[in-house]
Amino acid sequence: MSRIRLYLENVEDTEDARVGAFFAVRGEFGVFYVTQAMAERIERALDRRDVVQWLKFTDWAGSRVRIRAVGIRSIVEVTPEQRANDRKLHRALQREEKADRRAWEDDD
Repeated sequence: MSRIRLYLENVEDTEDARVGAFFAVRGEFGVFYVTQAMAERIERALDRRDVVQWLKFTDWAGSRVRIRAVGIRSIVEVTPEQRANDRKLHRALQREEKADRRAWEDDD
């Protein structure tokens, strides 16, 4: 048994592992995860005719964030179903790639 598995089995995790739905605010600064209500607030600020230079909001973890509005490139909804489909697609692509490898290319 690996040491990591032993460690993980002994960790007391009191939080629910299911994250649920959230929104990802992406830009030149990286990514911040926010609630639906916060994403809607950010969208309203960006939709205004007189867009403010700086946006202030709280991310999913409770951190206060202040970013330049022009730095936001996208706001994307992320649901558990979407993440499950992404994982399914990733596994299928890995199987497909593995099937295409020649015997001497196999590094597993």
